Amino acid sequence: MCYDCSIAVLIPRLDLVISFVGAMSSSALALVFPPLVELIVFMDKKSWAAILFKDVLIAMFGFVGFVAGTYVTVEEIVYPEVGTLVQDAQAAEGLCNMSSLLSQNFTTPSPATLM
Repeated sequence: MCYDCSIAVLIPRLDLVISFVGAMSSSALALVFPPLVELIVFMDKKSWAAILFKDVLIAMFGFVGFVAGTYVTVEEIVYPEVGTLVQDAQAAEGLCNMSSLLSQNFTTPSPATLM
């Protein structure tokens, strides 16, 4: 947990931090741990081979999602797209530049144009 917090401080883009934490924890919580718990709970059942096959497939799918999601997020953190950084900077500049908004002439529409 402290590792994730230190990464959040070092990386200014919150969306990448959220993606990183989600890729690391969500796939494990949703697709890896439940099949393992089911294997432990239903180990004494007669159809244990079918449960084992199903749970191993689900856990492998979750592990592949974990690896792929983490890889893509870390790659975006290490090598960010130039277009994304430029768009973020332009959006921030547009939000901070209120002088252009205040310099516009605002006119009230006449009743004839409303009909």
